[in-house]
Order: sequence, then C-alpha cells, then structure tokens
Amino acid sequence: MIKRGPGDVLIFECDGCGKAVTGSAGYVHVDMAEVNEAADKSAVFKDDEILSPEVMTEYPKAVAWQVHHEACDPRPGSGDYWFGVDRCDTWPKLTHWTGHLMEKSWLAHTNWSSILCAIGEDA
Repeated sequence: MIKRGPGDVLIFECDGCGKAVTGSAGYVHVDMAEVNEAADKSAVFKDDEILSPEVMTEYPKAVAWQVHHEACDPRPGSGDYWFGVDRCDTWPKLTHWTGHLMEKSWLAHTNWSSILCAIGEDA
C-alpha cells in the first residue's frame, strides 16, 4: 500500500494494478459503510472491559484503507471517505493528514495506525 521512498517521499501502490499512484491520479479511501458497521458492533463493548478470547473473536476487525488509481477502483462513486495521495505523499504531509484524521471519531475502527506502523518499520 504505502512504502518509504527517498528522503521524505512516500510511495503509494494501487491495490488494483500494483503500480505507483502519484499526484492526482488516485486516492486513499476507506469504506464508510464498513466503518459504521464496525463502530455499531464495537459499541456493545465497554472501553475498560477485559475481553475473554471467546468474546474477542466477536469484536469487529479494523476496516482496511485502500489505495487505487481512479481507473482501478472497483467501486467508484461508492461514498467512501477518500483523499488524494498528493495530500500525504511525504512524511510531513502524512503527519499533518494523520492529525486531521485523528479528529474523526470513526478512525479507531480503521487500520490507519497499522499503516503508520508498517511505514515506520521501513525507517
């Protein structure tokens, strides 16, 4: 999905064709219907509750962000939350955009933190 490039540059790979997505040729997006479903399902769990292994299997999985060229998107116009890769194609831009995303109450139901950790592992 996202890899480190030279310097502060980040390289986005299309989940459809596997080629680099640059500039305004594509976007990063997440299925908001899935995010809302995950939020609804997780609402029954208390924040301070210790979950047993049996109950943990019922906890909804984080919804995956995707990267696509506009032409490769299997669900164009689907109502996903999206932004152009040019908004976060460097470390400083990614940091700024992550701050913006952190204001969204639904972000915790996505795998955004896993993406950041994976990019950081390349450091």
